[in-house]
Amino acid sequence: MTIGKAYTIYMLPFYFEKSFTHLVWENENSLISNEGTEVDMLYPYIMDFLQGQIHESFSSGDCNHLRILKLKKDDQSVRYKKFWKPFIHHNHIAYIPDGKDENKEDVYLPISFRILSENEKGFKAPHLFVYDSGNIGILTFCIEITEKRKTIEKLKLLNYHLHKIHNPMCRCVCPALSISTKRVFENDDEKKNAEETFRQYRSYMTPHSLPNQVSSDYEFDWNIRSLIDMWIGEEPNIRLFSDMRIHLFTYCQIDDTAEGVIFRKDIIPDLFRLSRCVNDKYLLPFHQMETEGGMLQSFDNIYIASSIEGTAFCAVSKKENAGFISQMDGNIRLRYLWIYLLAIIQRYTLLNLTRQMTKLSSHKKDKSIQSIIEVIRDTRMYCYYTDVSPYTQHNQFYQHCCKCLHIKELFDDIESKADIFNLLITNNQEKKQRQLNWIVGIMTILQAGSAVFEIWKNFYLAIIVMVLAASIIYLVSRIK
Repeated sequence: MTIGKAYTIYMLPFYFEKSFTHLVWENENSLISNEGTEVDMLYPYIMDFLQGQIHESFSSGDCNHLRILKLKKDDQSVRYKKFWKPFIHHNHIAYIPDGKDENKEDVYLPISFRILSENEKGFKAPHLFVYDSGNIGILTFCIEITEKRKTIEKLKLLNYHLHKIHNPMCRCVCPALSISTKRVFENDDEKKNAEETFRQYRSYMTPHSLPNQVSSDYEFDWNIRSLIDMWIGEEPNIRLFSDMRIHLFTYCQIDDTAEGVIFRKDIIPDLFRLSRCVNDKYLLPFHQMETEGGMLQSFDNIYIASSIEGTAFCAVSKKENAGFISQMDGNIRLRYLWIYLLAIIQRYTLLNLTRQMTKLSSHKKDKSIQSIIEVIRDTRMYCYYTDVSPYTQHNQFYQHCCKCLHIKELFDDIESKADIFNLLITNNQEKKQRQLNWIVGIMTILQAGSAVFEIWKNFYLAIIVMVLAASIIYLVSRIK
């Protein structure tokens, strides 16, 4: 199926144990405001959380609001001028496994794409979203297919292979940074300089070649793992929630006037596969997924599917509403992606709390559980809501995402665990109090016995008094 505009936001969630230090990132103060945001896109208190740091009323270190960071343009650790800028502005080719030929040799399908740069608006440029209260963050970057004929089949293949962080079967190549074997150099110095520049580029990324695919010594190849390492590999204390997969948000537009009549049943299989980040080899139970609420139609020609792995947003353009669909890309950037980020922040904050709870020992957890309860409170207060917008379709999308990302279940699980820990803490405190009472009682007995002995000079009488007092205190301490 041919598609029009199509891109995928790659979202890589991570957590940090202590404080987050950003070596190659800097504060982004105009991610939303410079796009002419409508004041009614989301409720003001929702926007306060999402873009709190661009308001003067909030400090950049306010842990109850989201921090937005962008790549430093002048930081040499990012190699921006010498490497990053040319790398991100050129086309790349992903070589996707496509079976074997008649000689049983591996065949690869080339799919061209580009990583969108800081010149793009909103989420399309690489960003870090950091929620300090929850000790979590999200690295985002956008990949767009640049094929002359874009198809939903190629989009599924590209997403499936690139969302795997360690994928030995997929290799990406940047032709513009490679040295073509057909290139003719005017002299040896020019060739030497070109080779030196190439080697420097290669040193910035971890090259990765397929076992059965010959790679030229002058071919600039890379993989997703090396891209991630370049952006956050230098950041201390960062740990990924998953070393295997990246969460995806995919948008694609289908022109019904070009394809002919497109039926709902034609869209659903591709929509669910995009949301689950799988290819056509995976036989998904589409009817069951739809019945269980895995899909949402906010309008007759707007199809949304969500899962733990990702979300797919498909807009079908028809003659009667082509203008409405043409504006959908802006709506995605200014509304839907922010709503989705809100749900993603909730999910990974709660998962991080779950991780912390599993590490708590049976002793000395009073302060730890108290800090977890504070994060639960802050998350509920600042980024967990029933409605987020004056518009029905935005609230439907938010509620759909929360359901598919299991937000309520995670909240319930965390709070039930916190109640158990609180009960244990209370029991331990009561036990400690009883022990303290026992010690105080013994000290009282000793003092009383000493006084009796001094007054009556009768050792046996003092002993009898102490034994009787100790027996009474013991019996009282056993009463709960």
